[in-house]
Order: sequence, then C-alpha cells, then structure tokens
Amino acid sequence: MSLDDDPEHARELLRRSVERYYNAPLEAVAKIQAMFAGWPAEAAEWLNSYMRAGARHVIVRLAADDHHVALEKVAGQVLPLLRLHGRP
Repeated sequence: MSLDDDPEHARELLRRSVERYYNAPLEAVAKIQAMFAGWPAEAAEWLNSYMRAGARHVIVRLAADDHHVALEKVAGQVLPLLRLHGRP
C-alpha cells in the first residue's frame, strides 16, 4: 500500500518499493499480490471491500520512503474509516 495526496506519486512510490524488494516489475508482482496506491480514503474503501467479503485479518506492507510517516497516515486517515467486525 502506498498513500499520497497525489495518486501518481503514490503509484511511483509503490513501483519503486515493489521493484526494489522483489527485483521484478510491478505488473508481474501485482498479478499475485493485492496492491493499492492512492488517497487514504480510497485505501480505506479498498480494505473495506475485503472486510465485506469476509476477511478477518489483513496484513499491510507500506511502500514509502519514510515508514513512520506512512504508518501515522494509515493510523490517522485510513483506520478510522474501516468498518471493523461488522460495525458501520
């Protein structure tokens, strides 16, 4: 997951992170692994779609230059929008 107010920049951060970690093109890795790049509110909706489908556990790897900042963004802007355990 890569979050940014500029979706193009989020996608570039995701690409750099994935290609460095897996030594493979983003498109190849995306065929076997769920990925998201974009706005925090859209990330919450993306995660909520998995929860509506029955997911009870989600592991998020952050694609970011500064993981502390990215984690704060997830905690402050994504988690509050998640519908956990059937709650609205």
